[in-house]
Amino acid sequence: MGFIIGVVAASVVVFLLAWLTVKNPKAGKIEITLVVILIALAVFLYFYEDKRVEIHKSLIPLEQIQLSDIKHQWAYGAYYKLTAKITNKSSKYRLQSVDLKVSFYNCPQNTKAPKLDQCELINSLMHTVRTRLDAKKTRDIEAYLLLDDNLLGDKVPADKLNWKVEVASGLAR
Repeated sequence: MGFIIGVVAASVVVFLLAWLTVKNPKAGKIEITLVVILIALAVFLYFYEDKRVEIHKSLIPLEQIQLSDIKHQWAYGAYYKLTAKITNKSSKYRLQSVDLKVSFYNCPQNTKAPKLDQCELINSLMHTVRTRLDAKKTRDIEAYLLLDDNLLGDKVPADKLNWKVEVASGLAR
C-alpha cells in the first residue's frame, strides 16, 4: 500500500514540476521545495511500512501456529528438503509467512530416541517460508535448506544430525 501511495505521490509531483516549468521557467524554488517534500514523504512511508510489519508479526500468537509431521531428507548436493504441515489456528488473520528456527544436534549414537538436552547443539539457522494460509486452515509446506560445512563444521555428517524445528515468528494479515 505504501508503494502505491509513493508512486501516486511521485506522479503528481512530476506532473506539477512539468506544469510549473512550462508555465513559469523561473519557478525553480518551488520545484526544489516540492522535491524536498517528496523526499520527506518517501522517508515517512518507508518507516511507516517498517512499523506495520512489526504490528503484523504480533497479530497471531505463536501458540496459534502449529507445525506437525516434520520430515527432512537429503535433496541434492548440500541441500536438504524440509516438509511439514502447518496449521493457522487464528480465527480471523491470514498467515502470510513463518520464520522457522532449525537447530541441529549431535546426539549419542547408542540411543534410539535421544532427548535433546543430552545432545550437543551444533548450530541453528533461521529460514522464512511463505505460507499464505487462511484462518483455521492447514496445508503442507516445504523448504530447501543449505547445510554446508560452514554451518555444521566437521563434527558429524548432516544426515546423522538430530533436527529441532520451531516457529520463531509469523507474519499475518
